[in-house]
Amino acid sequence: MAEDIEARFRSPEAYELARLALEHLESQRIWPTPVNYELWSYIIAEPNGALARELERLLVAGEPITDVLTERLASTYLPKGRLSEQIRDTGKALSRELASAEQAIRTAQESSENFSSRLEETTRTLEKDPSGAALQDVVADLTDATKQMQLQNASVERALAASTTEVAMLREQLEEIRKEAATDPLTLLANRRAFDEAIERIRAEVSEGGGDFCLALLDIDHFKKFNDTWGHQTGDQVLRYVAGVIRQRVAPPRFAARFG
Repeated sequence: MAEDIEARFRSPEAYELARLALEHLESQRIWPTPVNYELWSYIIAEPNGALARELERLLVAGEPITDVLTERLASTYLPKGRLSEQIRDTGKALSRELASAEQAIRTAQESSENFSSRLEETTRTLEKDPSGAALQDVVADLTDATKQMQLQNASVERALAASTTEVAMLREQLEEIRKEAATDPLTLLANRRAFDEAIERIRAEVSEGGGDFCLALLDIDHFKKFNDTWGHQTGDQVLRYVAGVIRQRVAPPRFAARFG
């Protein structure tokens, strides 16, 4: 559904949607800030969507439309906002797992230090009284300490194993989010930001290690005329097709991105 709305924003219909969004903002005396304009554009484009229903509920309840409220709506319902929220949530979860692993390691260190202290104490006891009775007490104490150490180590190993698994999953989630943030939603090629980062990285590698690199720019002949004749939605389909052909033929270390 979000992709359909994005396509409408890149079609002749976008001008009408923009006009209606601005009229709606003006009628409710809401400033047309970038966030408000984007919110109301989505509301006009999808009047029965979750965002429109939530805003209607807030208006009926008499909720004032403030910057804090619109920022919250944007972070919840707009695609870019949801992406930022995903990054924050995954980052928090990763921090929690790393803290849990750190705690498990500290527990293991404390257990090891306690065990070492008991060994030193046992050594001193035997030096003072090497009799059979003392030896029996020392063996019993060491047996108990060893069992406690084994139980503690098993607990730490389970905690670390669980944290390792969770961290691996969170890393995969972050990688997916990173890819989404670096991908053009229309063509599924890398976006302009990813292109700029790749060019800077390649330039640095060439400057350091020598060699050359090639940059090829591709444009579709007479594409504006095609859009004017058949409409931007059909033009978007052409862009997707051309991008699909490029993706099939460009493999690492080559890199393809949508520049414009």
